[in-house]
Amino acid sequence: MTKWADYVPVFAGMLIPAAGHLMIGRYQRGFIMLVWMLVMGFITYKLTDESISFVGRFSGGFAIYLLSVLDVHGTITKRRAKSV
Repeated sequence: MTKWADYVPVFAGMLIPAAGHLMIGRYQRGFIMLVWMLVMGFITYKLTDESISFVGRFSGGFAIYLLSVLDVHGTITKRRAKSV
């Protein structure tokens, strides 16, 4: 049985980038994800033109953002499996 409190870092990561990593104690990984969000967002912004939508122009950053949330969820799931 999972507790919904286990998923608070996932929701925090959805609201604020890298917050989920901070809540589970993986500070360095959260910082690296945040830097890569900025780098990939900048790269995709520079490679696209003005006719592309906002989400399309920053799609690299949004992709890393999604991977960051999935990483927090995977880490929590692995920790819970080890503790059982």
